[in-house]
Amino acid sequence: MARVFARVAMAAVFLTAPAMAAPQLDYFYRTPARANAFPPLKRWFAADARAAKAKFDREVARERAASKKGNYPFNGWAATREWKVVTETPRFLSLSLAGYAFSNGAHGSAFFDGLLYDKTARQRVKPVALFVSSSGLSRTIRTDFCRALDKQREEKRGTKVSRNDMFGECIDPLNSTLILGSRSGRAFDRIGILIGPYEAGAYAEGTYDVTLPVTPAIIAQVKPAYRGAFAVAR
Repeated sequence: MARVFARVAMAAVFLTAPAMAAPQLDYFYRTPARANAFPPLKRWFAADARAAKAKFDREVARERAASKKGNYPFNGWAATREWKVVTETPRFLSLSLAGYAFSNGAHGSAFFDGLLYDKTARQRVKPVALFVSSSGLSRTIRTDFCRALDKQREEKRGTKVSRNDMFGECIDPLNSTLILGSRSGRAFDRIGILIGPYEAGAYAEGTYDVTLPVTPAIIAQVKPAYRGAFAVAR
């Protein structure tokens, strides 16, 4: 499961390449074929894609007009979204989004999202909605999360993390994107935190992702109705 999270993060790092190297206009919205097996999810993705394209077209037209009127260059515009399957369990399809936005500025930025499709209820749900509270989950995982984040920071920076640095403090993991994964395919036994640029480090550091095993303490934070969908990591 960690390899799945790593691939999501690697894709996001690629998307944070300098915007000037990208095409002048870059738009795409991609969804996994597996989503088509669930009509409500397929319809939602289609509607979301239409709305994203309409917004992209409006913003490009507005910026082109503004740059012409203001006599400054139009350096391009980008809006990309790619949804991928993280895992599938008997009850849930877990998905992650790696996106990129560039709006004629100095550089673009990557962003993430997570989504679950509850096959039993036939509805979409945010991963954090399976927990009693985001603050409770944050407190439960904070120590392990901060330790793992600092390890990645040190690998990227080549030096120990100092709490006195601008990006030295740990961050609230639930202010970033939560996704749920499974090594067994039977229940969620991994959680992932996908972290965009500037959230945990300088822009040049790119994105971060932290994968943690599900523990009894984490399961205690799950709403009773969903506890059967989780298992302690083996």
